[in-house]
Amino acid sequence: MKPLWKTRTGLLIVVLEIVLGLTASSAFACGGIGIGVSVGGRGGSHHRSYPQKRVHVHRQTPVVPVAARVQAPALPSVIRPASLVTPQPAPPPQVQFPLELVDVRLVDLGNASAGVGPRFRLVLKNVTPATLSQPFEVVLTAGISRDFSPALPTGVETVAEIAAGAVLPVDVRLPVDAMTMNYPGRPEPAPFSTVFVMINGPKNAAGSSSVTTMAVLALADVRLVDMSIAAANTAAEVGTPVALPGEGFGLQAGKVTFNVAGLKLDAELLDWSENGITVRMPQLALTSPTPVQLLVTRADGQAAAPVALTAVLPVAAPSNDEVPFPTSPLLPEAPEADATGEEAQASVDTEAEATPSLAFGGLGLPVLSGSGAAE
Repeated sequence: MKPLWKTRTGLLIVVLEIVLGLTASSAFACGGIGIGVSVGGRGGSHHRSYPQKRVHVHRQTPVVPVAARVQAPALPSVIRPASLVTPQPAPPPQVQFPLELVDVRLVDLGNASAGVGPRFRLVLKNVTPATLSQPFEVVLTAGISRDFSPALPTGVETVAEIAAGAVLPVDVRLPVDAMTMNYPGRPEPAPFSTVFVMINGPKNAAGSSSVTTMAVLALADVRLVDMSIAAANTAAEVGTPVALPGEGFGLQAGKVTFNVAGLKLDAELLDWSENGITVRMPQLALTSPTPVQLLVTRADGQAAAPVALTAVLPVAAPSNDEVPFPTSPLLPEAPEADATGEEAQASVDTEAEATPSLAFGGLGLPVLSGSGAAE
């Protein structure tokens, strides 16, 4: 009889035991397991007992994740409660002044002897999209420094309204006192040197108004207005004076030129003032009215727009070809009746010598004597 392990069945049993032993060691981890196998074969039953095996299970230490350390932000040393924080008020909105001062110009210095003070032209612009329909005052004050005083000479002009976005020139004339102001340390009065431009807004129910200072200017920084001439298309006889009113001519005389068909002739200047000039139309050999351009240049070099004139021939004077002879000559008075003949003749001779001759038509004709004969 062959040993069991040498038979086919024995080999299968051995393989099966090996497989079952490996499976038991991996599947049952707690304690030992005893396995008994009974196998029946041709040679009878065979029973084998296998010793228990202990399976040691190694327990791994659980891995605890470590959180990254983040540094907390530093807190202020003193934290004020919200109830103790005083809220700051919002700044009030800025209200734009409705008027803008565009320009200030000097028109003329007036006439102190006539009691007329200097005149300025202020150009204002309405910068709002609405018409300012309430009247307001444009105030101009003369001073000797940048220190303002209500007692200074002041001129006021009232403006009824100004349209939205409109530019409005306003002329304001100062009192004549502005030309004779007292300066500290000066023995003699002198003209003003500073001007204050202010706007008096519309008056409220109480009769008061807000005053807004627009500018404080030195007189030396104020320019003269642009020169303009009012005369145009004026007919003037050759050789006669031509008056040209206007403004912005200045105190110092400039130059005047006539342009006749491209020929430029210097004009004879008869008078020059701030508000007008007078020139003489040149002698021109004309056969008909001729257009002439007048060119005026100020002393500082500024030129006005050309002025159109018409040069005409002078009106013909009446003819003096025939001069009437006097109806009766001047005769001496007759001597008195009681005078002697010699005395009467002497009187007639004396009167004849004292009587001058009269000129008629360029001829000296003697006066007839009492006898009717020419001397």
